[in-house]
Amino acid sequence: MNKKYLYIFVLAAMVLIPMIVSRCSGDKNNVEKESESSLPQFQNFTTYTYRTFVFHFRRDASWRSDMHQIAGAFENAMKLNCEFFKKPCPEGPIHVYIYNTPDEAEALLGREVPFVVNNQIHWERVLTSYGAGLMMYLLDYWDMKEPAYDAFREGVIALRDFSKRNYHQITGRFIKEDRYIPLDSLLNNSAYNQYEVQVRSWEAASLVAFITLNFGVDRFLEIWDSSRPLAEHLEEIAGVDLHRFELLWRQYAVQEREIWEKQSNENNK
Repeated sequence: MNKKYLYIFVLAAMVLIPMIVSRCSGDKNNVEKESESSLPQFQNFTTYTYRTFVFHFRRDASWRSDMHQIAGAFENAMKLNCEFFKKPCPEGPIHVYIYNTPDEAEALLGREVPFVVNNQIHWERVLTSYGAGLMMYLLDYWDMKEPAYDAFREGVIALRDFSKRNYHQITGRFIKEDRYIPLDSLLNNSAYNQYEVQVRSWEAASLVAFITLNFGVDRFLEIWDSSRPLAEHLEEIAGVDLHRFELLWRQYAVQEREIWEKQSNENNK
């Protein structure tokens, strides 16, 4: 190429590339501004910013003095979840809308909470633990595919809700009360979704915890991503069939329940 034309080409590139980069950066900033401007705005709400999170709540909330503690709990829970699943943590900002009651949330939003949309978590403080909405957000952020079993998704959300519930002992209680959902129903989405949400999700949390306890998180995520039946994975990993696995899980849950009952009785003496 002629040196004259080469010089002109390089000079043009030096001028055009910054313009293109600037245009792209401008577009990105516009998207971010649009995202911020599209956030729900509620009368008498205020905000509290803490690291990754921006919290939105009523100015007159009786628990507003606890916001630093609540914010710290969210940040810590996110870190623990990212470590548990060996996934990256979001940089934020994540907007968390906190409602005093389920009725308040439904009146403002026209739907039940918790739910996640874009960079928002909507949560009420009465019926659900803060970790449930956060886990829903992280599953979307990590772009995890829908598992073959609805019980896996609901189970993970319940298991990582940071409510301090022992879902094994709760499942043991369901077994004793004849409320236990058989494993073949947990693994059948149509049957699974016929059960009460609280019962099925709490039992699903025990199932997920039992799998991760025995086979590890990496194996569980492999099963999550797979289209193969759980029975095939169990045979491959541990050489057990579905019936044997369910028996071992039930035994473990009942043992956890018996330990819990013994401790409760001792504490009440």
